[in-house]
Amino acid sequence: MFLLLIDNREDEDLLCENYCLLSADLRRPTELIEKLHTPITNKEQEEGGLLDRNAPTLILAELVFLYLSPEHTRHCLDSLTRFFHGPLMLVTYEALNLHDSFSSMMVQNLAGRGLCLAGFEYNDSVESQVSRMKAHGFLEVVSTDMKSLRTNNMTSMNGDGEEQEQEEWRRRWTAELARVRRLEFLDEVEELELILSHYALSWAIRADHSTSRTTTVGFYLPTF
Repeated sequence: MFLLLIDNREDEDLLCENYCLLSADLRRPTELIEKLHTPITNKEQEEGGLLDRNAPTLILAELVFLYLSPEHTRHCLDSLTRFFHGPLMLVTYEALNLHDSFSSMMVQNLAGRGLCLAGFEYNDSVESQVSRMKAHGFLEVVSTDMKSLRTNNMTSMNGDGEEQEQEEWRRRWTAELARVRRLEFLDEVEELELILSHYALSWAIRADHSTSRTTTVGFYLPTF
């Protein structure tokens, strides 16, 4: 299931037996929820909707909430978290640290092309990402800027029985970073790190096994 934001266009849904691409204006999340409620086949009609609301569900949002106002973001997340009853995971990639000179130039360039960052004031730090997710019932939340992730700043999960898996992921991530660095020599490391420090990768889980753990200074692999 993939949810696509389309504004002021005719319906562009693509409905197949094993794949559905839905168009929706996320500023009006009730339209999206109505589509998720609507069955397309006889089987779905018997089951009560387009998908199983109790099944584990992953929501991906890449630079979505930056373009939505705080009110629209709140309504969108509220509608989705209420719709899904089973284990739910939200993964976001968002801009942050938008109050320095680097960001001001970016915002001006976007404004010149008619693009408005309606969520500008509410994407100022990894803490703001965590607060947003906590406000919608997610218990375990991790958020880190991309610079920290690139420099291998990760957090261990001592005492939860997942150390071996985490260490394996850490080893593979370190090897992948080394491989990428060997592909091409990078002169402007400081410039790259400046850019990366303005973006955050975050994930949050709502499930029976979720802890109340919050991490904003590292990263670890989720158990979902």
